[in-house]
Amino acid sequence: MASIRKIEKTGHWEAQIFLGKHPETGKARFITKTCDSKKAAAEWVNKMEMQKAEGLCRPALTKVTLATYLMETWLPRYRTQVRSTYTIEMVLGKWVCRPQPETPFLGNKLLRKLTVADFDKLYAALAAQGMQLRGIQQVHALLRRALKSAVVKGELPRNPTDGATIPKPNVRAEITCEDDEQDEGPVQYMVREQAERFLAAAKVDRLSALWYLLLDTALRPGEAFALKWRHIDFERGVVKVRGTLVRVRGAHRKKGREGWIITDPKTESSKGDVPLSDDTVRELRRWKVQQNKERLQLGAEWQDQGFVFTTPFGTPLGNNMGRAWTRLLKQADQDGDLGTWGPEPEKPSSGPTRERSFTQKFSMYVLRHTRLTLLYEDTKDILLVSRFARHKNISITSRFYVHTKAENSKQQAAVSFGRLTATA
Repeated sequence: MASIRKIEKTGHWEAQIFLGKHPETGKARFITKTCDSKKAAAEWVNKMEMQKAEGLCRPALTKVTLATYLMETWLPRYRTQVRSTYTIEMVLGKWVCRPQPETPFLGNKLLRKLTVADFDKLYAALAAQGMQLRGIQQVHALLRRALKSAVVKGELPRNPTDGATIPKPNVRAEITCEDDEQDEGPVQYMVREQAERFLAAAKVDRLSALWYLLLDTALRPGEAFALKWRHIDFERGVVKVRGTLVRVRGAHRKKGREGWIITDPKTESSKGDVPLSDDTVRELRRWKVQQNKERLQLGAEWQDQGFVFTTPFGTPLGNNMGRAWTRLLKQADQDGDLGTWGPEPEKPSSGPTRERSFTQKFSMYVLRHTRLTLLYEDTKDILLVSRFARHKNISITSRFYVHTKAENSKQQAAVSFGRLTATA
């Protein structure tokens, strides 16, 4: 159903297409366009009627963005079919649902307006930034699966990722690059002296127990945030990894949730009991006493959900840790080895001087990589490192931490030659 009418006040023509009723509210929905002439309005109506007949113009898709569809429609539906969506949410959250420098932001684009060219540009940009082929293929596979579901459910007429082109990989980069466990770039780690400075700074932090545990056990941050006190066995000196805390978008808050859910760990092998050092056990005991004091001080406002690591209100940690992490690296930094410093701020004529800006070099995940790297340097036992990391198989460990083996091999070769020259 369409209508065309003249706007007497302006002399323009208004065309309107009826799209049917909203599936939930039952309210009628329309698309309206103002044209300069009656002929232009009629041409637009004919074009829109054809799109409507082909399924390209549907009420449910007029204002739904790709990010909203992925996080609020597809992912909640997909969680009922798989064991864990942790990696999926990490990948889509970074490359699709949040804007990134030098990468097309598709998350804010309307679902019905996505084209093959949009995905071609995204994959080309990822390749230009150095992402390996398997990383681009992973992003493509997730998007294709999500939009295929939209087609099956009648939410899209066709899948725009079907014709997308994945760039030819840089073969040399494929051989030399070392991706971390989320395919987000080279594995980064602190050297031993940097880790010691970090722990010294963490010692006086409110959440020192968290930093000790992450560096001691090589837990993934989400696994640490999901821990509850029943998962800490002080007698045996182990922490039981049983889940991962994942932040979710607003749809779950409407259902009474606090913006987070706990899912299964990344893989089945990720579940397990991880030993704790005496220092970490001591920090955890101290933190438990401090947390009890915070609970008593806050009284009824404390949200007791049993988590080990919490905000001052009892809610779990997660995306709110960025400032604390940056502050610690800033305190532990020495000559810019943990981050980049901005210029010295000018002293104002009155009032306090602003602090010098600091941009961290590492993400929180570096503590896991640091622990595993140092463990291999100390033991030279890749099987031990693989079991401690809770990797699915040893080949994953070898790929991620091959840099350490290569460095040690070079050192051993140099020592071997040194022995030869010593006897010459």
